[in-house]
Amino acid sequence: MKKLLLSKVCALSAIAILTFSCKKEEVNEKVKLNNKKSGLAGTTVVTEAVYVAGYNFVYPYTQSKYWVNGGTATNLTSSTSYSTVGSIAISELTDDVYISGAENIGTSTSTSPKYWKNGVGISLPLPSGATTAYPGRVYIKGSDVYILANALFPTAPSMRAMYWKINSSGTTSTLLGSSPDYTRAANITVIGTDVYVSGTRTVSSSNVPVYWKNGVEYSIAGGTLRGNPAIASLGADLYIAVAFDDEYHLYKNGTEITSILTGGPGRLTGSASLSVAGTDVYFGVSGSYSTGTGENRIFIWKNSGSPVYVISKGIGSDGLANTNAAMVATPDGNVYVSGRDHLTSCYWRNGVKTNLPGGSTYISGIAILYY
Repeated sequence: MKKLLLSKVCALSAIAILTFSCKKEEVNEKVKLNNKKSGLAGTTVVTEAVYVAGYNFVYPYTQSKYWVNGGTATNLTSSTSYSTVGSIAISELTDDVYISGAENIGTSTSTSPKYWKNGVGISLPLPSGATTAYPGRVYIKGSDVYILANALFPTAPSMRAMYWKINSSGTTSTLLGSSPDYTRAANITVIGTDVYVSGTRTVSSSNVPVYWKNGVEYSIAGGTLRGNPAIASLGADLYIAVAFDDEYHLYKNGTEITSILTGGPGRLTGSASLSVAGTDVYFGVSGSYSTGTGENRIFIWKNSGSPVYVISKGIGSDGLANTNAAMVATPDGNVYVSGRDHLTSCYWRNGVKTNLPGGSTYISGIAILYY
C-alpha cells in the first residue's frame, strides 16, 4: 500500500450524498409537498426527486435556474442580470433546497455572492478586504450549511479559498491559505467537529493539491496534478480522490486503497469526483478519450476494478460539469451524473440520459431528494 504523504499545507473536500428517509406513513405527504414545491402536477407518488442546477446565456445576460425530474426550469434570477450557479444541495432534515451562486443586478459591475433557499435569494457577507467572492460547493451537515467560495482581493494573494457556515446562530466566514500563493477551494466535508476542505495552491505557476483541516493546511504529494482533488467521508473515514499525471488514485485515511484507473486506453483529463453511499465508494472522472476521435467520456467506478458505467458523450461535448459536485450515489445503488451532451443539458441515472428542456445550459450540480 502506498502512503499518502501529508505535510502542513492545504485542503480536503467532500461529495455530499443526498438522501432522505422517513416513516412509511409520511412518504405520500412529503412527496405531495415536494411535487407542489417542484411544480409537478398531481399527487403521483414518486420515490425520488432529481434536482439539477445551472445557468444559461440570455444575451447579453446570464440567468440562473434549476430543474426537478427533468421538468420545466424554475428561474432563480431575471433575464436582465448576470448570474452564475456554483452548486446545489438538499437538507436531509428539512428538505430545503440550497443553491449557491453570484449575481450582478442591472448595470452594476459588482458581483454579489449569494445563495438561494427554496428559490429565495440571500446575500452572503464578504470577508474583510475582499472585493467579491464566487461561491461553489454547498455541503450540509445536520443543521449547518457550508458554502465554499474563492474570494478576490486587490492585493496579493489575489485569490483565497474560503467557506461560509450558516445556521440559526448566523453566518460566519473562514479564509484559507496565506501569502504569497493564492489558493482555490474545490470541495468540503465534515467529520464530527472537524471541517475538511480540498483545493489547490498555486506555486510558481503550478497547481499543487492541498487540503485544510480546521484551517490548517496539508499538501498531497504526487506527480503532475490533473483537475481538482475530491473528498468524501463515511462515518469517521476520510476519502480523497486525486489525479496525478494520467492516473487516478483513491486514499482512505491517508493510505492508497486501490489503483482505480483500469478499463481501457485513453487519457482522462477531468477532475475526480467522489460519492459515498452505504459501504460503497463511487469514483468518477471525465475528459478526452484518446481514440483518435476527440470523443469525451465519463468513467464511473464502484469501489475498484473496471468501470460500472462508461458514458460516451460524443465529439465537441462537455465532460462532467463542475466535476466535484456533479455525481451523486444513493444507498439503493443508483448513480446520478449531471452534465451536457452535444451541448444539450442533461443528467444520467445509471447511465440512462434525461435531457433538460431549455437548450444549452452550464450545469453546476445535481442533488437527490430520496424517500
